[in-house]
Amino acid sequence: MTEIRRRRLQLRPYAGRQASRALVVRDAAFDRLAALRIPEPPAASPTWVLDSNLQRAITVRWPRHYAWPPTSAWLDPLLHGMRKLVRVDMADIPQPHQGVVFIQFVMYGRSHVIGIDYSDLSGISQAGVNSCELYFKMQFAREGYRWDHIVPGGYPAKNEILYHILGKARQVRAQSRFAHDVYGRFGLEHGAETRERAVSLLSADTRFGFHGGLEPIRYTRSLDEVARSRVCVDMPGKGSFCFRLVDYLAVGSCIVGPPHRTAMPIPLIDGTHLAQCRDDLSDLADLCAHLATHEDQRERLAANARAYFDSYLHREQLSRYYLFRCVRRFGWPIAGQGDATGA
Repeated sequence: MTEIRRRRLQLRPYAGRQASRALVVRDAAFDRLAALRIPEPPAASPTWVLDSNLQRAITVRWPRHYAWPPTSAWLDPLLHGMRKLVRVDMADIPQPHQGVVFIQFVMYGRSHVIGIDYSDLSGISQAGVNSCELYFKMQFAREGYRWDHIVPGGYPAKNEILYHILGKARQVRAQSRFAHDVYGRFGLEHGAETRERAVSLLSADTRFGFHGGLEPIRYTRSLDEVARSRVCVDMPGKGSFCFRLVDYLAVGSCIVGPPHRTAMPIPLIDGTHLAQCRDDLSDLADLCAHLATHEDQRERLAANARAYFDSYLHREQLSRYYLFRCVRRFGWPIAGQGDATGA
């Protein structure tokens, strides 16, 4: 067992009996906000626009059951978004391939099989690719694939609670009610070596206060911690993208982390939407120290991160993107639209 594993509990200043009364009260307040189902902030103006007549001609047939129940974390945000845009019918659709969900896209009476690959690995399911006409890959390899019907699938927010308390979280951050200079909280199920090294480097640095550690906490509390942190650190897990990254973007955080090995439909740009450190993390602490004390640069990155989420990863925007790619793939013209996919 490494030294950092032995010190995990020491890196959780609010765990168990160490939790202060103020934090307990604040934590409960965020839970109450989630329970109230506060209306979510609206998505930005549609990035991918479909004619209303065309939308009425589209039906999406969605599987009534997933082969692996946790799949809902990746797929249900798309289902929610599509229900606001087109007709969605639940159907008994066979799901024979691990890591890939098949849906059916029906337009003007013609049905097409669509694959959505949510696997945390950038490799694809060959059988899945061969079984569909369009294949969305969430962990889309930066170098791409040799099949032209594989396209980037983006990445959703895992927890629906995000949309109910996002307005509050953004308000907290906009008011600069910071409690932490640098924040990072990671589990060790995947990417343990990299995550342990990151926490070790950050907790040892005296130029800033580091908050977090190697134990997960309740989701609503984690969002509160994100909103109250000047800089938020992103680390890969099993895949290069993770739900934590999307939470950071949604809240509008200043994000620091190593380069992603996978690509979004619209690229995340170093120096615009986030700050990338080296793969070996040798400059991670330096970047965090710089951004924690340079407000203008930090807040520019944070504002761009929030705008990126609103334009491309909000569940309605991401659903529009999927529908847009389907329409373009199957030959239906979209008046006035260039190639807005970024792919």
